[in-house]
Amino acid sequence: MMAVAGSRQASLLGTAVLFLSLQACAAPPRLPVPTSLPPEPRPAAVASPAQFTSEEKTPPPDPLPATERGSKTTPPPDPLPATERGSKPTPPPDPLPATERGSKTNRVSSLPLSVAGRGSGGGVSTPPLEAPEPPAVDAWDRLAHDVDLSLEDYRNYYTWGNMALVGLGIAAAAPLANTTADEHLRRWYQSRVNSSAVSRLAEVGNIGGQLWVVFPLALEGAALLGHAPEGYDTDGGLWEWSNRSLRAIAVGFPPVIAEYFLLGASRPDRGHSGWQPFQDIHGVSGHTFVGAVPFLTAAAMTDNPWIKYPLILGSFFTGWSRFHEDRHYFSQVALGWWMAYVAVRSVNETQDARGRVHITPGVMSEGPGVTLEVRY
Repeated sequence: MMAVAGSRQASLLGTAVLFLSLQACAAPPRLPVPTSLPPEPRPAAVASPAQFTSEEKTPPPDPLPATERGSKTTPPPDPLPATERGSKPTPPPDPLPATERGSKTNRVSSLPLSVAGRGSGGGVSTPPLEAPEPPAVDAWDRLAHDVDLSLEDYRNYYTWGNMALVGLGIAAAAPLANTTADEHLRRWYQSRVNSSAVSRLAEVGNIGGQLWVVFPLALEGAALLGHAPEGYDTDGGLWEWSNRSLRAIAVGFPPVIAEYFLLGASRPDRGHSGWQPFQDIHGVSGHTFVGAVPFLTAAAMTDNPWIKYPLILGSFFTGWSRFHEDRHYFSQVALGWWMAYVAVRSVNETQDARGRVHITPGVMSEGPGVTLEVRY
């Protein structure tokens, strides 16, 4: 029994040895484990931008040949629209005008053209277009305007109302001229008031009443030659005063000349003051008429009583000097002043009608235009 058991164990042991031997023959050979790892390869060192000089700034070569790139390259599209990037793209201004690009344009812009990024100053700009010069003044146009104003003065003068005023003045002078009243007034003044000291002042008024016309004539001539601004006949100053004064003389002096002959009175040193048609030519004082016009015109141009009433008082200065020097009877002086008042009144009516709304051409910073003036 013991022998049989020993043989079985020996048989099992042999079988186990044989199995291990077969597995050892079938497994691959084992390599020895290295004691250290080989060093890893280092990437090539890249030089910093500071190591390059201005001569060494050469772009790296393109790895693709030109045949593979094509003749034109197109940048990749922007994946985000302008609104998402937070800014609005503004195309740069075209540095070349339309005429150099080969196209025609009919629009002219007065804005200066600027191109940023050129030159040392950061931009090149052209100056803005200058405002056009005002058109030349035509003397004939201004003269035609004055003629139109004078024609309107005549229309205002020869109205039933103004003719009634002329008749009123003649009717008031008639009893003085055709009675002894003029002669009594003359003798009283020459014997009681006239003196050598007052005569010097009267001489100034007599000469000034004739020579003052030179001043508005010179101003009007300068205005016709273009030395006065547009709308000078309504400027409220010297230009308007001279224009209105000359127009008053132009509209009122023809009736005065008619009264010279129709009344036919004489001067104090030549005869009496009674009216004798076509016998003499002194039925009205022309000097008084001419000398009163500038004062009455200036008085009509102001509303200040401290200026208006002294000017009205000054309108009697030339007439007084003619009466003082015994050149006219009182009725002739009074009628001359009244004719001046009626003439200035007709010019005032023209001026008021045209002066309320006044339109004139002009040149402003943006270009030519018109000026609208409303007076009230």
